[in-house]
Amino acid sequence: MNALLIDNRMAAGVRAGATAPMPAARMQTFDTSRRLEDRLHEVMRLAFARTGGCATEVAAARQLGRCSTRLPSTLMAWIADRTIVSFPWRSHTHVPLFQFRPDDMSPRQEVVDVVRELADVFDDWEMAFWFAQSNSWLEGLAPAEIISHDPAAVHAAARADRYIARGY
Repeated sequence: MNALLIDNRMAAGVRAGATAPMPAARMQTFDTSRRLEDRLHEVMRLAFARTGGCATEVAAARQLGRCSTRLPSTLMAWIADRTIVSFPWRSHTHVPLFQFRPDDMSPRQEVVDVVRELADVFDDWEMAFWFAQSNSWLEGLAPAEIISHDPAAVHAAARADRYIARGY
């Protein structure tokens, strides 16, 4: 039986109200996008490892509660408001640790300023990837690597990339 005939039978079963398995083409698309997401996560994991690593929202909230008077729910508010860099992966939200002060886990203002610059043109994955990848405005360095040394240069790079992404 050819694939078209099988897909047509599956579609006919769905129209008739039967529960049909997912067609192979859709399964491949989902699998391909999942693999791409896994590869992007690996790139970000390696890049952020050089600047303190990443933590899940649960681990980061626990750390925030240990070293600060803030409630762990504060982290979730920062994520929801897009005050900090975060990205979803495998049922968790991941936060790169370079963006926090190590003493009290508060967001570093220079990172917050850059996030605000990019928030209306990049989604969460794009934002995290922007911080992780090398940037030509920063002489090939990743913004996460250089922001503590030259926040003005990173902010200027974000402004330029926002301008390009927006188209004006």
